[in-house]
Amino acid sequence: LSLREHEVEDLKAQETRLQEQVKEIQDERDRSATQCNTLEEQLTEMQAGQDHSATQYTTLQQQYTGMHNERDHALARQVELTQLLQDAQENLSLQLALHHQKMTASDKEAEAMLDQIESQSQEAQALTSYMHEHTSMSS
Repeated sequence: LSLREHEVEDLKAQETRLQEQVKEIQDERDRSATQCNTLEEQLTEMQAGQDHSATQYTTLQQQYTGMHNERDHALARQVELTQLLQDAQENLSLQLALHHQKMTASDKEAEAMLDQIESQSQEAQALTSYMHEHTSMSS
């Protein structure tokens, strides 16, 4: 009987050890579950951060593309305005040259008219002198 009691006590001690091991395993499982939950939360936060970063990247890329397009448009407009300025400068140069030619032509016409008036004036004087002489002679 004493042997049996010894076996019972051994079995009870074994049961106690097993219960302690079960408790340790349950505690370990709970710690692991807590760690898993923490890691899942961190992963969720990281994914949200990654999504936010991706959204920010997309936004920045769109802004960059928009600025690049605006720059290209501004450069095209600058080329267009430069061409318009060159055309205006050429047009002004042509107008100035034409005005100069007209002024030169006007000066030449005026000189020719003055020469003609002077010539006519001399003819009139000569005619007046001739008439004067002939009227004086006839009287």
